[in-house]
Parts: sequence; structure tokens; C-alpha cells
Amino acid sequence: MTAGLLAVALAAVAAWLVTGPAVSAGRLRALGDPVFAAEQGSLPTAPVRGLTRAWHRLRRGRAENAARRLVEELCTGLVAELRAGRTPAEALRLSVDALPASARAAFGQVVAVASRGGDVPGALRTAAAGPGHRALGWLAACWQVGVESGAGLAEAVERLAASLRDEQRARREVTAQLAAPRATARLLALLPVLGIVLGTSLGQRPLAFLFGSPYGLACLAAGVGIDLLGVLWTVRLAKAAEVPA
Repeated sequence: MTAGLLAVALAAVAAWLVTGPAVSAGRLRALGDPVFAAEQGSLPTAPVRGLTRAWHRLRRGRAENAARRLVEELCTGLVAELRAGRTPAEALRLSVDALPASARAAFGQVVAVASRGGDVPGALRTAAAGPGHRALGWLAACWQVGVESGAGLAEAVERLAASLRDEQRARREVTAQLAAPRATARLLALLPVLGIVLGTSLGQRPLAFLFGSPYGLACLAAGVGIDLLGVLWTVRLAKAAEVPA
């Protein structure tokens, strides 16, 4: 009865992993803690720590993608305001105001510098150090050439915005192409769990072997380690195929 309940629980976890988020961040942090792993005594800490780092890289990558989209929106809005006859400082302020409220803080210092006639290119280069804000450095170059030398700022920023749109389009295409391999890798990583469920449903006792003997624990640790290493390898392959930041 207990084995059957465990099998059902494992199947539920497997279904959640396939259809929902890959792993809970809090749970991964706990698994990556060497003290926690030592208390559990069944999982190798190195692969789990690696999976934890992969999860954090995934979250950081999503945040950077969102930041890149905001910079693209900022440049597109700046072009529209400049074409409407606004001064560069006013166009920058209105473009930032058009962004979502949660995103305005990242550009607040730049707007403040522009409003008092300060070093806008310098403020943009400082803001470019933030995650996903690299294109602000290019905007700084456009601003410096367009405002300080008298060249067309709107034309330069328009070309930058078009370049950013092309880059985002390439990122979306790569992400779409990688979706199927990532889903396949996730499913393959869950096959051992499904094997345990299948063995239990056939009247065998895989859990008793895995948790009831030193050989079983060794097999469990080796299997989990190899499984996690496979996931990490897949993440690295997918990361290498993505468009560089």
C-alpha cells in the first residue's frame, strides 16, 4: 500500500514537472545546500548544486530578456517623440514615462540628468551596466553623436531600434527552435521516475530495493547524479545555441 502511494506521488510530481515549471527555486536552493544534502544522505551535492545554478541562470536570462525588450521599447518611443518635434531631453522623458511603471526606475537617473542638462551619454553608459541594458551604451553613442555634433539623432536611434528588433526576432526564433529539444530532455530526465511507477504497478518493489539496501542507495545516488548531469548538459547545449547577449 505504501509503495503504491509513493508511486502515485512520484507520478504526480512527474506530471507537474512536465506540465509546469521545471523545479521550485526554493526546493532547489535547499537541495543545493550541502548541510541539507548531508542530512538526506541520498543525493550527490555537486550535480544538485549545478542544477541550482542552472535554474538561477534561467531566471537571470528571463530578466535580461525582459530588460532588452524595455530598451527596445524605449528606443522606439524615443524615435517617435523626436519625429514629433520634441527636444531630446523631453523626448527621453516621455519615452520613459510610456514604459510600464515597474520599469521606469531603471531609467530614472538618466531622465534626471537629461532634465538638468547633464551628461546624458555618461548616465546612459552607467545604466548600460545593468542586466540586459547593454544597448543603452549604443544609445549613449547615438546621443553623443546626434546631440553634441549636430547629426540626426532620430535617424541614429531609429537604426538602433531596428537593430534591436532584429536581435529580439532572432532570439524568439532560436527559443522556438529549442523548445522541442528542451521538452524532450525534460521528459527523458523523468523516465526513471516513470520506470519506478511502472515497476510498482507490475507488483515489483523498486522503492524497497532503492531505499532498503546499500546497493540500492548507491544505484539511486548514481542514477540521480547521471540524470542531473544530463539535464545540465542539455541546458549548456541550449545556452550555446542562443543568441549572445
